[in-house]
Amino acid sequence: MESASGRNELQDEFRSKNEKIKVDYVVIKPEDLAAKINPTDAEIKAAYEKNKSRYLIPEKRVVRYGLLDTTQMRRNIRFRRPVESAVSKQYSTIPGPESRSRGTHFV
Repeated sequence: MESASGRNELQDEFRSKNEKIKVDYVVIKPEDLAAKINPTDAEIKAAYEKNKSRYLIPEKRVVRYGLLDTTQMRRNIRFRRPVESAVSKQYSTIPGPESRSRGTHFV
């Protein structure tokens, strides 16, 4: 019995020896072509006007949005007591305007 990989190798070998293609190609150097083509401003404008739709990019916008029901959010958001007490403790350590010392001016 012959393995699948052996059969594939035989098919590849057969194809490489027996399948032939014919390719015709032409090499064009851009410099040589540019030297032979000298359009006038009027010709360039006419070609542009004729094919204007090919140069236009249609306007498009991308919009992303989200809709939030703030009433529903207020009902569902719950703060744990430690968070509230930690925040109030933090604010209670901030000195108020009455505890700030007043400077004096000496002349």
